[in-house]
Amino acid sequence: MPHKSMKISKSKWKCVLLFSFFLTSVAFSQETDRPKIGLVLSGGGARGFAHIGALKMLDSLQIPIDYIVGASMGGIAGALYSIGYSGHDLEHIVHKTDWNEIFSDIPRRTELPYLVRKETGKFQLVFGLDGVKPVIPSGIIYGQKVSLLFSSLTFPYESITDFDKLPIPYRCVAVDLVTGNQVILKSGSLAKAMRATMAIPTVFTPVEYGDSLLIDGGFSNNLPINIAKEMGADIVIAVDVESPLKKRKQLGTVLSVLEQTIGLLGLEQRRRNEKLIDIHIRPDLEAFTPGDFDDDQIVKIIQRGCIAAQDNVEQLLKLKEKYHLHRMQEPGITALANKQPRIYDLQITGHTAIPFSFIYQQLHIKPTDRLDLSFLKDRIAEMKSSGYFENVSYEIVPLSESDIRLIIHVKEKQKPMIFGITIEGNDVLPFTFIYQLLGVQPGNKLDTEALNSRIMELYGLGYFEYIKYEVEPIGENKVTLKLEIKELPTQRMRVGLRYDDFHKLVGIVNVLGVNWLIPGLRFEEELQFAGLVNYNSKIYYPTRTISMPVYPLLNFGFKDIPTNIYDGGGGDLIASYKNRSSYIGVGSGLLFKKCFNAEIEYQHEYMNVTPNIAFSDPSIFPTWKHELRKVQASMTIDKLDDVLLPRSGFDVRSYYEGSFKELHSDLNYALFSTAANIYHTFHQRHTTRFFAYWGTTKTVPIYKYLNLGKPEYFIGLDYDQLFGTQIGILRFDYRYQYKKDIFFKLMANIAHNLEYDSGPIILHPYNVTGFGVGVKLLSLVGPIEVIFSHGDKVFIGERKKQNLVYFVLGYKF
Repeated sequence: MPHKSMKISKSKWKCVLLFSFFLTSVAFSQETDRPKIGLVLSGGGARGFAHIGALKMLDSLQIPIDYIVGASMGGIAGALYSIGYSGHDLEHIVHKTDWNEIFSDIPRRTELPYLVRKETGKFQLVFGLDGVKPVIPSGIIYGQKVSLLFSSLTFPYESITDFDKLPIPYRCVAVDLVTGNQVILKSGSLAKAMRATMAIPTVFTPVEYGDSLLIDGGFSNNLPINIAKEMGADIVIAVDVESPLKKRKQLGTVLSVLEQTIGLLGLEQRRRNEKLIDIHIRPDLEAFTPGDFDDDQIVKIIQRGCIAAQDNVEQLLKLKEKYHLHRMQEPGITALANKQPRIYDLQITGHTAIPFSFIYQQLHIKPTDRLDLSFLKDRIAEMKSSGYFENVSYEIVPLSESDIRLIIHVKEKQKPMIFGITIEGNDVLPFTFIYQLLGVQPGNKLDTEALNSRIMELYGLGYFEYIKYEVEPIGENKVTLKLEIKELPTQRMRVGLRYDDFHKLVGIVNVLGVNWLIPGLRFEEELQFAGLVNYNSKIYYPTRTISMPVYPLLNFGFKDIPTNIYDGGGGDLIASYKNRSSYIGVGSGLLFKKCFNAEIEYQHEYMNVTPNIAFSDPSIFPTWKHELRKVQASMTIDKLDDVLLPRSGFDVRSYYEGSFKELHSDLNYALFSTAANIYHTFHQRHTTRFFAYWGTTKTVPIYKYLNLGKPEYFIGLDYDQLFGTQIGILRFDYRYQYKKDIFFKLMANIAHNLEYDSGPIILHPYNVTGFGVGVKLLSLVGPIEVIFSHGDKVFIGERKKQNLVYFVLGYKF
């Protein structure tokens, strides 16, 4: 058949145009005549995850939202929803976020410089020092990682400082701690507004906002309906996750009274606001607390939000039908998607600077795959939160009953050029130091992922309370990067506590001074006291970056540590003495990357060891008063992810000590030891530990014997019972995570190649074994561990067994 062209007369074209104009006018008239819909999201901590369920329902019903107002967690969800994140996107972000990590200001341990890393897990409390006066921080959490997360998620809209110009006009509320007045945040940095509205007093530090100190807005107006009305909302949909007031019988504990007291704040405002609600979505969250940030609890909370929204679906449908509400979005494809058609063709449109291959890899979808709509939405949510795209959407084009074409539309977030960099808030640290370590400069393209990484590396040096940034547009695709920092005091006091069955209660006070006298010089004064006395003072110079490969050090201190001595067979306690000494040393250290440290030191030590309880023969247990001139060296490789509860990584620690009469020492001796731990976690809850130790000595006095008598090294023997001139240990631990803060353990170990060289007699005991089961609980004061063990009591002669119970509480120092 020959091709025929179709011609349309001018009059017919006019009719078509007029008809199109008429349809557009009708649609526009319906849009402008309909009532404005306001969405209000209340605060409630982790209970606020229920907002996601309600938002997913609004998305599915295609109900347009004209204004969004939120407080606290509702302010965070509302801010992200206002810039285009869907309910499904928010659900994806929530599930991929490690909330325990986000609420910890400390960078991951494996990312810390070694000299900062080695101090983790030692102290329960840290204070700044104003002279000699401790300064209590204004909050437990500074919110460093929270701020960076918000900056990453909102980066595509960071250049918009008027919240009315966001895709959906937005407001959140805060309270000025200085005046007590409510503050409505409607302009400025969106990320900073999100951080301010969630600043729960004493938990998070207040946010400096001009002359104000802002805290959680939920304390004054946790369900800010009135603000949505002031913005112009005709109809208000409220999602309310606040805890209801408790009844008299429920107010029997300190926590319940405190929660009720907080709930009473702003109660009158809340009652007035409730009268203005048109559709009130109130999930049943009685079983959940504001602190339920565990993954399994989050899933349940979101589900409760879905149920509550479903309970109100009839009202939402009536509202939609009455005012002909709709969104100009993707057509309904649920029925098609349920058939899981084959993706015959995949297209990506809208990309210019970002290559096709990069976007393709981000999708994890390829032609011939079956369409999984949930997975597709997850991948799009991930792409949105990456910071590379201003928007990502998809289109499904049916090609046949079983095949479709999948089209991904992207709108790139053009990486602007950094025109200038400003740094505000630094008092001690100069601009040049921060600028050089930041690693970005004018003329670079702004990469938020790389910037966040550099900021956390800078933060890990331990000099800052927080490092935040804002992006200020100054022209077409040009921005000024504005860093806002707050320095920590240059002197800090750190306090810790632990308990064990032998030394009982032991406290630790550590004073750290950074950039002391000259930039980069550090000093540490540390005192352990109560069950033992151990004082150490150290001055060293690793520079301000804590990365100088070789650094000098000066070390001095004294100790007075109770120690037990068992007979060569290991079974009987034959002496108890105070291991007293004072020392001074000078040396140098070596740092490599972030995990390796070695130190070598010439030390002068004065020993004064007097037995408290011993056999009467002074030739066996005399009073030792030796003047030792010695060389000691240590080497550490530390790649553990955590000290108190390791899940992965390894560490290796070696130590050498040699005393030489050529140095005018009273004794000639040498000792060497090396130990290694390897941790591995599988299937989330199962963790194994392999521990190996080897130590050997030559002509050492008895107070320098190797001593591995602690349950962290060997179980089945008492404290100080495993000691000698040569020791080898192999140990295996298995740990099971029963709940987030409860762990069960199985342990087995063997001590081999033992030697006890007392001079005239050399004993070679048989191999010693031990087994144990234990439970570990995580608490506010640190881990609490109880171990029940069974092992050998003696090393020589007839084998005897013993049962021991170990109780350990607190941090490791």
